[in-house]
Amino acid sequence: MPGIVLLMPNKKHRKRDPEYLDRVARLGCIACQTMGYYTPAVEIHHPRFGQGMGQRADDKDAIGLCYLHHLMRTDKPKEFREQFDERELMLMVKQHCRQESSGIA
Repeated sequence: MPGIVLLMPNKKHRKRDPEYLDRVARLGCIACQTMGYYTPAVEIHHPRFGQGMGQRADDKDAIGLCYLHHLMRTDKPKEFREQFDERELMLMVKQHCRQESSGIA
C-alpha cells in the first residue's frame, strides 16, 4: 500500500567475533575434555539461554563440540543435559580463551 510505512522493532543481532570463534575451535570439544579426551575437530555451538527460537547467542557464548556431542545436543538434548551442564561448559571455554588471549595457556 503506497504511503504506509511499517516500522519493525529492532531485533537484537548477535555479536560476531571471528577471532574468539577461532580460539574456541582450537580448544577442541569441551565435552570430550571433561571426560579426559581431546577431539580437535569441532563444530561451533551457540547455546541459548532465555532467547526465542529465531535468536542466536553471541559468539562469546559459543562452545566447540565434536560431531557426536553436537549431534547428541541437537537430537537428544535431555541426555546431553543429564551428562553435561551447558553453562558450565560455556564457562570453561571462556576461561580457556581468556587464558590463551592473556598468554597464560
